[in-house]
Amino acid sequence: MRTLLAVCLAAVAAAGSTGSPAGEARTMTPDDLWRLVRPSHLAVSPDGSRIAYDATTWDLETGKGNTDLFWVPAGGGDPVRLTRQPGRDALPRWSPDGRFLYFVSARDGDPPQVYRLPLAGGEAEKVTDLPGGVTSFALSPDGTQLLVAAASYKDCADLECVRRHLKAEKERAAGGRVFEELLYRHWNEWRGDERSHLYLVRTGEGEAKDLTPGNVDCPPVALGSSHDFAFSPDGGSVALVVNRSPLVAASTDNDIEIVELEGARRTLSPGDGNDAAPRFGPDGRRIFWRSQPRPGYESDRAYLVAAPVGGGTPERLFETPDLSVADFWLVPGGSEVLFTAQSRGRVNLYAVPARGGNVRELVRGGRIGSVAVAPTGAFAVFVRESLTEPPEIFRLDLGSGATRRLTSLNTGWFGSLRLGRPDELWFEGAHQDRVHAWVLHPPGEPDPPSGKTPVIWLVHGGPQGAWLDGQHPRWNMQLFAAPGYHVVAVNFHGSTGYGQAFTDAIRRDWGGAPFEDLMAGLEAARRALPGADLDRVCAAGGSYGGYMVDWMLGHTGRRFRCFVSHAGVYDLVSMYGATEELWFPEWDLGGTPWEAPGDYLRWSPSSYADLFESPTLVIHGQLDFRVPVTQGMQLFTALQRRGVPSRFLYFPDEGHWVTHPANARLWWREVHDWLARWLGEP
Repeated sequence: MRTLLAVCLAAVAAAGSTGSPAGEARTMTPDDLWRLVRPSHLAVSPDGSRIAYDATTWDLETGKGNTDLFWVPAGGGDPVRLTRQPGRDALPRWSPDGRFLYFVSARDGDPPQVYRLPLAGGEAEKVTDLPGGVTSFALSPDGTQLLVAAASYKDCADLECVRRHLKAEKERAAGGRVFEELLYRHWNEWRGDERSHLYLVRTGEGEAKDLTPGNVDCPPVALGSSHDFAFSPDGGSVALVVNRSPLVAASTDNDIEIVELEGARRTLSPGDGNDAAPRFGPDGRRIFWRSQPRPGYESDRAYLVAAPVGGGTPERLFETPDLSVADFWLVPGGSEVLFTAQSRGRVNLYAVPARGGNVRELVRGGRIGSVAVAPTGAFAVFVRESLTEPPEIFRLDLGSGATRRLTSLNTGWFGSLRLGRPDELWFEGAHQDRVHAWVLHPPGEPDPPSGKTPVIWLVHGGPQGAWLDGQHPRWNMQLFAAPGYHVVAVNFHGSTGYGQAFTDAIRRDWGGAPFEDLMAGLEAARRALPGADLDRVCAAGGSYGGYMVDWMLGHTGRRFRCFVSHAGVYDLVSMYGATEELWFPEWDLGGTPWEAPGDYLRWSPSSYADLFESPTLVIHGQLDFRVPVTQGMQLFTALQRRGVPSRFLYFPDEGHWVTHPANARLWWREVHDWLARWLGEP
């Protein structure tokens, strides 16, 4: 195997070198993940002078988070706090005249509603009064109307129907529920007859018109975006995203619909793939969106397309480079479109002409998100983080290309941490393809190293996902390295950001090429990392990463000192029967279990339980409906019955992810203790 150990970007390395004197430095702790302020939902004021955003702070004693609104000068400076009410104030939107800031808030024990805050002074006032509560909204260009996503039911076409359902639910004595169709639960919530509908609300009047009545969700229940409804520039029509398939649980067929507010409706997007994230062009004659053409494939390449609003064949704005668009924003004036996309373990910001053409890289990650473009078109703002940088707000001058940091929300205390130094490892994996991995050296490791330290071998979920150059809020690479370990995180076949063919390669090969990549990475690391003890390795992963850990259990003997399997898929047949998004296993495994029984049995870790040997920590949450808790229970049963040292960490109040501070502390304590028990001292 050929290896190359590449030094990280100079900017990343430089950021990692800042910090306090050696006597004050410490390594990262689990509480630091909750201490990080993560600004999001950036919005630039109409005159371009201020950037509004929301951010959450946590009280670790009570375990409660509080989200408030802030603004920061567009030239940089200290943030100004705008709200202080307990709970969540989020999703800021400026009024066209800049006098008000609209946002979503839950107050006085009521469901979340849209409020507006007068920036000249005064209290926020409620704008909507929808009985089921609001999840998101958009403001019309003239500020007189709102599009509001709010709770409804599958037989409802007005708010009075919603009120009747809510009253009946409150008065219902029996705890049982009857379901007649899939999806009856999703992620960590039961949904039954509940739906999300899109309402048109006129500001100052409060009346709401249901634009998506009946048995449909808007935004769609899955595979949508941060903006699945939008006003046209003249406010006379709306673009929205719905999935009208008869079996939504097995379909990715989200479509763009155009609704004239006078009554006409038409579907704009052709095909049966996933079309989402509509935005009107500045003149209202064209509409842009993200299009994934292959039906049933949630990880197909997302193209940036545009079509006339009146109908016509969508045109792709670019074919090369082979990038899958994560999100996009139109530059006022209509000449360019900005977009983010993964590339080789980073999320970068790009630009492409609105009529199509060559792609330009504007800013390389780290990890870039929450982009907003100034209404003047002069600049864009975004949140950037990396393996050695905390999240902060940055500004990009669209004329000169110059960037600068606007906030210091975390840089002071974060800069005092003693962090692991990141590197990149490239090696030859399955199909003779080059495979990429992130490497973190132990905090404080001398160069050259004076000894050897154990290795944590991280396996990401998805499987169509990637380890990225950022501060993950849960599976944080720096926190895995903090006790003094090397961390290696391989982006194996199936990972995103390395071309669509590389992502596609995992289909019907779950335990094949990805496993080959991971094992090839071990040998590559042995040659490239003189300070890593490749005879003392523990592997850890969640979701598909947990699946791969379970697979490795039955295929590596005692090669690994231990494993950590969080929310891992253990038995593919029983997993199919209890999960909710059926298009996913049907695509990845070639059909249903009765259509492709060989694939389900061949790639199930449960088929190899007789070979389990290595000590394993199993972690699962009761509210995980994506990978149901019985998957972890089955694995733990097999390990115990086989006499393999094992431990089961069970969370009755968590789903697929651990989201409560006290539970996260317990998670990290159990994981670190397990690693120390089987790896010994770093």
